[in-house]
Amino acid sequence: MSLNKDKLKKEIRKSCITIAICILIYVVSFIINSFFGGYWLVPEMDGRDRLGGFWSLHTAVMWQPRFGHEAMGHLDYLGALYTPLIRFDRKLIHPTIYISDDEGEKKISNLKVSEVHPHWRDEFLTTVMVTAIGDESEKVLRCTFRYTGSDHPRDIAEIKIRKELAKTLDVSPPSGFVEKIFKSYEKYDQEHYVCWVGKLSLPKDQDAILTIPAKQPQAGKGRIIFYYQRTDDVSHDFENLCSVELR
Repeated sequence: MSLNKDKLKKEIRKSCITIAICILIYVVSFIINSFFGGYWLVPEMDGRDRLGGFWSLHTAVMWQPRFGHEAMGHLDYLGALYTPLIRFDRKLIHPTIYISDDEGEKKISNLKVSEVHPHWRDEFLTTVMVTAIGDESEKVLRCTFRYTGSDHPRDIAEIKIRKELAKTLDVSPPSGFVEKIFKSYEKYDQEHYVCWVGKLSLPKDQDAILTIPAKQPQAGKGRIIFYYQRTDDVSHDFENLCSVELR
């Protein structure tokens, strides 16, 4: 009888040691995984901000480990495995940044490169500046882009102008761009904006010029938005934007 008890105690001790080792590996592997992670720059849902108290909004810029992802509507296997530790990490070490907060955008722009998730560091280091001049003699808006930072190619993929401004300037699509065909969920843009899609390659550290035909190039004031994206990697299909204010 005593032999059976001793054997049971040994089995329990072994099981406890095995469980403790597994927990240790789980925690240590997450610490390493999180250390090499960073803030996922695309806003996602975490349930804090809701439309009408029901629909969750994409306002949360969350810390994600290097491998694995945990967010509402975006959960993979490693994200599911590490969910308790990811949420604990966000509560105590890497708090979620909300773009809906007054200081949200500022907090994102003030992030260190090492705090940005490796998937988005190339985007974070990339800057596209644009200026625009209304040329009355040629009846065009001459937009000049300057792309710095990354060595990966970027293209201007979409142009957006408020309908009132587009009408005042009397603009038409530039060469290489056509009217956008809107999707059903883009009703707001369809009602309020003129949008063109196409392609303008942006060479690094060089000027790229886009001329927008305009019968009244100096008649209006307002903002023109340009969306650009990385073109050599389909996993980086996120569109960023730059804009110019006509005065």
